[in-house]
Order: sequence, then structure tokens, then C-alpha cells
Amino acid sequence: MALCSRAGLARVCSVASLLVTLCASAVHAQADCDGGTTEHCLVLGDKYRDGVDVARDPARAAALYQTACDAGVLAACNRLGALYERQDAARAVALYRKACEGGDPYGCVNLGRAYWVGFGVAANTNQAVALFQKACEGGGLPGCTNLRLVYLGGEGVAADTARAVALFQKACDGADLDGCNSLAIAYEGGLGVPQDAARAAALYRKACDGGDARGCAQLKRTPESGSEDAP
Repeated sequence: MALCSRAGLARVCSVASLLVTLCASAVHAQADCDGGTTEHCLVLGDKYRDGVDVARDPARAAALYQTACDAGVLAACNRLGALYERQDAARAVALYRKACEGGDPYGCVNLGRAYWVGFGVAANTNQAVALFQKACEGGGLPGCTNLRLVYLGGEGVAADTARAVALFQKACDGADLDGCNSLAIAYEGGLGVPQDAARAAALYRKACDGGDARGCAQLKRTPESGSEDAP
């Protein structure tokens, strides 16, 4: 009996080729990072953080993010902050602040979250709202989502359902699936908008089609689940 079929050899060769390609990708990113292209340090940091093309190594990821952050790559400062959250809240907040003040909207999202819950800083809802607003206006869609939660609940600001719904819509339009789910809930319950079961179902479908499990669960229980997709 042959040790392996031609088809089997082809599969082995295909896998081997893929592994070589993935390894080469990491090697090239490392070479570019070492050569001073600090954006590639960010890319390589992501690989070590997530275990993509290389073995997962958070410490190595942190070192790469630090290199990129020191060179002014603000997204790296933000991601390094996220790695520090469990071990050094003050350091995480300082990194989020650096990213935010430099113009990274996701740094503003995380800094706003810190002020919202009192993580590494004294809780300050007004400061959180200002940061979420800055993030939202700068393209950080989670900032829009967090901001609408503040307006919906009236936490430290006057409750404003219409404002919250507008932020749901902005987040959903930008492919933030949580925003689509929240907007669907608003249409389903008539919260700040006319009640519209078909519109709610279409929004749940959009979230579900995007891979959001909550959207799929909500869609299954919605009578109008056969409605056309939301824009």
C-alpha cells in the first residue's frame, strides 16, 4: 500500500507552502520593523498578540507596540494600553491619553471608558462624554455606541432618546454591529422612533449577517424575520 496518494501529497505540499508563506510574512514584517519602518512593528505586534503566523507572545507584542508607540504610531500606544489594563491601570490610561491627544479615536474611546467606570482615574461622566464625542466625530464608532448609552440612560447628562437613536444610526451605518442591534431594539420598542417591527428585523438581520450572535438570536424570535435587509 502506498504511503500516501498523489492527492495526499498535494495536500501536504499545499499546507507546507502555506506555512512557508505565513512564516515569510512574519519575517518580512520583522525585517521592516528592524529597518525603521515602525508601522510594521505595529503589524508584527498584532501578530504576536493574536498568534497569527507566529506563536502567541504577549510580551513580545508589548515590546513591539512600545517601539512603535515611541516612534509616534498612536494605534500602537492604544494597543499597548490594552495589554497593560490587567496589570497597570495607570500605565494603560497614560497610553490611552497619549493616543487620544495625538488624534487616535480609539485611544479616546478607551480613555473615555476609563473615565466612565473609574478605571485608573477618578470616575467623571462629563469627561467620558466629551471623549466619546471626540472619538465618535473622529471615526471611532465604539465612541458613538458608548455615547448613545450615556444619552439613553441619562447618566450624568440629560436623557435624550432622540440623540441616542441618531448615534445608534451613525454606528450602524459605519458597520458597528452593536449599533445595529441597539437601533433595532429602538425600532422594535418604539424608543425615540416610530415602532417598526419590519425595520427592527432588517437591522437584526444586518447584525446577524455581519457575524453578531446577539443579532442572530434576536432575529430568530422576530415575527418579521423574513423582511428585506436594512440599508
